[in-house]
Amino acid sequence: MVRFTYNSNAIEGNRLTLRQTALVLAEGIAPEGTRANDIIEAFNSKDAWEYVKARHGGLTDKFIRKLQYEVTKNTQMRLQGKYRDGRVRISGSGWIPPEADKVPVLIKGTLAKYKSEKTASHPVELASWLHNKFVQIHPFTDGNGRTARFLMNWILLRNKFPPVVIEVSNKEKYYKMIEEADKGNEKLFAEFLAEELLKQYTSEITPEPK
Repeated sequence: MVRFTYNSNAIEGNRLTLRQTALVLAEGIAPEGTRANDIIEAFNSKDAWEYVKARHGGLTDKFIRKLQYEVTKNTQMRLQGKYRDGRVRISGSGWIPPEADKVPVLIKGTLAKYKSEKTASHPVELASWLHNKFVQIHPFTDGNGRTARFLMNWILLRNKFPPVVIEVSNKEKYYKMIEEADKGNEKLFAEFLAEELLKQYTSEITPEPK
């Protein structure tokens, strides 16, 4: 949870180091010189993590909005747990999210698609698809990336896969895979996710000399 929180928040600009994140979450210590908002985001991530782990129901509109609320609560965000009411742009991306009035119906369509695909698709493919669909819709004014990574891990966990951490050091490749998915090549992101899982949960064993 500490590694996930550090990396997921750092991707979005949070300045806490891994060690500082551990101090905040494990010991409740706010390191000197850190920004209050960075501390709040770390605590929010911990609460969102617990919420995701405890979620045994299905993918619903209420679940998605509550998850974004956990990610953004106690911050200066104007809309917490509510879909955006205006246009947004994704910094550094050519993808233009849909108009705000289209968000509810697009989320409804995503939920229906998930329901039809959840038993037919491999969990890694399903997790990557939901992540990509979510960031394309960009339903909230803030917290979209963090919420998408929580949703991705929720699918993995409920299918008895370990959670995946998208490391901030791999941010450039992560964004590149998202851009490929925006172009319709979702297979690359699924392969990226599979590679990250294998990298994080397997290791090479050096044979003993004869």
